[in-house]
Amino acid sequence: MMGHLEETDGSDTGICSWGLLCDYGVRQEEMWSHYLKRMMEAGASRETKTGK
Repeated sequence: MMGHLEETDGSDTGICSWGLLCDYGVRQEEMWSHYLKRMMEAGASRETKTGK
């Protein structure tokens, strides 16, 4: 879905439009659920491994 912000002109400065930020805010719960599902399917974890 997304790894970083990329503008329509191909730049990836991290600067984006208010419209995009608003959309992310409105869809935050949906996007987070999708992200967690993809992490689970990949067998990945958000937990850090400390070596303990």
